[in-house]
Amino acid sequence: MKDIECKNIPFEIKAIDEEGSFEAYGSTRDEDLGNDVMMEGCFAKVLQEKNIDEILLLLQHDTGEIIGEFKSIEEDHKGLLVKGQLYINDIAKAAETRFLMLKNKLKAMSIGFRIPPNGSFREDGKRMIKEADLIEISVVTFPMNPGAEILRVKNMKDLDIREFEQKLRDVGLSQKEAKAVCANGFKGLHRDDADEEENKADDWSEVIKQLKGK
Repeated sequence: MKDIECKNIPFEIKAIDEEGSFEAYGSTRDEDLGNDVMMEGCFAKVLQEKNIDEILLLLQHDTGEIIGEFKSIEEDHKGLLVKGQLYINDIAKAAETRFLMLKNKLKAMSIGFRIPPNGSFREDGKRMIKEADLIEISVVTFPMNPGAEILRVKNMKDLDIREFEQKLRDVGLSQKEAKAVCANGFKGLHRDDADEEENKADDWSEVIKQLKGK
């Protein structure tokens, strides 16, 4: 992580469940304790040029501790809004991270970035960062910037109808079948083979297992 700067952002957990998906601000426009300000649009270039998979979700800025992935990263009026997924079913540290977030022991986000030449300037005793090359975003222990927050960490029951339909399609249902399940439950699937009627509960259990694995 040589030459990479880090800025820690405290978050407030609004909701957290077993699936490990979350929404948060990884950075805000607030002046942090180091007198730095991440200016609006400072991440525009990197978000346009860099694939989202290249921006790592880490624990404590440790490149050996990848604990999940980002589903989306975008700038809005408040700062850097991220949506991510912790690998709680596959990586022990990710499950531990979720637990510690629940216990309010891990309560900060931190960005790791580089500033390119002429990417910042001084103003009123502050360093104004107008361009930053985003490398990673970490869940960390100690906050530095008072602005960002975790908006929610959601599970299956928090999904809206479109998100649930997409998850059904991800595990193999057609668009028509997914819409039928959303509208009428499993009985919305019409099977040609009468024998499958007896096994629909088992089929549904298998779908749910696959959904939880996504």
